[in-house]
Amino acid sequence: MKRLLLTSTLGSILILTGCASGSAPTAVDVPTQSPEPIVATEKQVASVFAEYESDWRETMDGAGECRMLWVFEPGSLPGMTCWLQEQTLSTTAEIVIRDVGELEVPSSMVSLVSSTTSVLQDIVDVDAKTICDAEASEPADSDECNQALGSLNFHYTRLESELDAWRPYL
Repeated sequence: MKRLLLTSTLGSILILTGCASGSAPTAVDVPTQSPEPIVATEKQVASVFAEYESDWRETMDGAGECRMLWVFEPGSLPGMTCWLQEQTLSTTAEIVIRDVGELEVPSSMVSLVSSTTSVLQDIVDVDAKTICDAEASEPADSDECNQALGSLNFHYTRLESELDAWRPYL
């Protein structure tokens, strides 16, 4: 009887310790391959530029008139609106540069994307918001600001040509 009791006790202990000890089997680490980048479609890339194209054209088309308003009608509401549009163009240019930079651009569009983002970066680099006082209701009346606005006019002409090149996609 003692033997039977000892055997059953030992058996129970072995069963319990067998279940409680040791760690669960681990999964074998299998190296994973990073997925191939998915190339954006031409339509997806064009949509990044299309989102702001009409606003940009409106700002560029009115830039000359805006400069006249700032000289002949300082403090006017249309002049203030023009100044905000100019600042917005620079901000949206930064957004487009960022957004298109996150895409894998199809090889058929690399050149167009590169040249367009280059012009947009030139507009951002003018930094008219800082030079001409973004907090003011219209750009500052200074030589430095006038020079910056002249640079923007030059880049607007370039941007207009770039946007025209997007017509097949927009």
